[in-house]
Amino acid sequence: MEQTQLTIEQLEASKTGNKTKDRINFIQAWEKIYFSDTNEDSELFHYIVNELDELLPKNIAQFTQDMRENSVGWVTYLMERAKQVDEGYDPDRAYKLIHLAIKQLRREVNEQVDETTKVAFTATNDYDEKLIREVLNISTEFEIFQVPLSEAYFILSSVALAREDETAAINALAQANQWNPVFMPALLYIGQYFKSRNIVERLRMISSFAANIAIQPESIGGALRLVGYSYYLDGKYEKAYACYHESLRYGDNPPPTTNDEINAILIALNLEEPPTLSSREVRDLFLGERFFPGPSEVAFRTLKNVITDLFEEQKYLLVIEYAQVYLESKLDLTVEKLLRLAKEHLS
Repeated sequence: MEQTQLTIEQLEASKTGNKTKDRINFIQAWEKIYFSDTNEDSELFHYIVNELDELLPKNIAQFTQDMRENSVGWVTYLMERAKQVDEGYDPDRAYKLIHLAIKQLRREVNEQVDETTKVAFTATNDYDEKLIREVLNISTEFEIFQVPLSEAYFILSSVALAREDETAAINALAQANQWNPVFMPALLYIGQYFKSRNIVERLRMISSFAANIAIQPESIGGALRLVGYSYYLDGKYEKAYACYHESLRYGDNPPPTTNDEINAILIALNLEEPPTLSSREVRDLFLGERFFPGPSEVAFRTLKNVITDLFEEQKYLLVIEYAQVYLESKLDLTVEKLLRLAKEHLS
């Protein structure tokens, strides 16, 4: 606590009254905390973000020169600040901040696009990029830029909902999906939208696609429940139950509505207690179908290729990160070996 107060006093004393110089100083202080293990809920962190809010130009229509020179830091700050709309941050202010971030990100993409670029996508991790390049079978030529544009549009959708502007929220989700068609948070959110309106075919399409590319346990579970709900709406109650049954294997915190949805399926099946299904029973239910309620072979084959490529590129921290994600849902001796070797290289 004493150190926090001392740091705040030092930052206060460092103020020059020149907004440009103070912006540079405070964004560097923010980055130091944000990219460390320091608790973001600390008094120091809140002090810095409030100061940065005050240091932004009065007309926040575009980045100033000093902000452009550290655009990564500022875009990250603006996105993280706008996210706080869920914690009570002013939605109108958040709306301005996330639009400023998006404008800068669009500018960065436009600066990289040339006359030969027909289609542009964005991705911020190796797995998404691999999916776009090798799994989606896109027929036209395209470029992928390492810019968090889909993430920014996804935040905009949350901010728009906080402002009770559903049309803007849906448009922002569409933009997030357009810039990165495999961006999982947007896919699941769009699925929830179709679920809330009982639009069966679109719900089945988007949730099945999400399930076929999901690698995080929580995403696998969430996608399977959406697929299950589409089967429930379609009157295919056994398949609906199987999807919910299998979804509980993935992720630790299913949403509160899950039990009610399972109970509705059990009532439709005239069952009083939820049965335990064997792996064979689940397989038999989906025999001959393209969809299966479990970790996708396509997704995990792609992920394994990503891990192998990263190991060959000696990016051992990323190997460890992706291998741990893989092994949360599936066992694989090769991935276990690469994980062990990556740790040995870093020890």
